[in-house]
Amino acid sequence: MGLVFIGGVNGSGKTALAEELGRRLPVRSLHGTTELMARLGIPAGDYASLRAASERVKERVFEALLRELKESSQREIVLVTGHYVKVLGGRIEPSYGPWYGHCVSLALVLGRPGTILRRVVADEAEGRRVQRDLFGDLRPEERADFLRKAQRMSVEVMRRASGEFGVSGVFVRNAEGGLAAAAKRLALVLGEGL
Repeated sequence: MGLVFIGGVNGSGKTALAEELGRRLPVRSLHGTTELMARLGIPAGDYASLRAASERVKERVFEALLRELKESSQREIVLVTGHYVKVLGGRIEPSYGPWYGHCVSLALVLGRPGTILRRVVADEAEGRRVQRDLFGDLRPEERADFLRKAQRMSVEVMRRASGEFGVSGVFVRNAEGGLAAAAKRLALVLGEGL
């Protein structure tokens, strides 16, 4: 049993992967940002208030959350979805902290930037996700390359966390139509590592 962090850029398929894993393994799945907002007293979806909150406070609260989840995960597998990088207004920043050390495994969901971009645009157009201003002033033709850069930085952050905290890390490719196969692979890795 243990705590597993599943990260990736917006639209990579983290939530769908966690749901698919839930069909294969007995897990409890949490959305990291939603949990953070609740602990900060910020209404779900109020990303402007979340952005305005102190980075130091957010990091301290998120670390405490994962520390608590580590304790509860002694009896179950807990999946927390989140981000290895912060993407906002056309900027990419690493999201790094001691919380990675509370996990037994880290997973990074990767996909083709064009596919991810189509998911992000569709989610926002259909109202499935709140408008988050990921791209700022970037022109539409620059956005797929921007997502490619965000994924590369996510790889760097996960590798660093894996090495620094001695936590296993796994890359999961979420190709079109390949979510079930990706979940099966990750379920096998998690089953062996827990």
